[in-house]
Amino acid sequence: MNLQIFTEDAEMVENQKPEELPIDLTSEAHIAADKISINYRKFLMQLGMGENYTN
Repeated sequence: MNLQIFTEDAEMVENQKPEELPIDLTSEAHIAADKISINYRKFLMQLGMGENYTN
């Protein structure tokens, strides 16, 4: 079932171009499902990444 959902969403997700990742956690609203993203951004801050981290 997950594969079906991922396949359905792949085109939309792969065509998004938000290359700026805001490190400031207060710039967005978060939900419990964002826990991994929040921890990743905290890790980037610990590494000394700037206000925005570009992939």
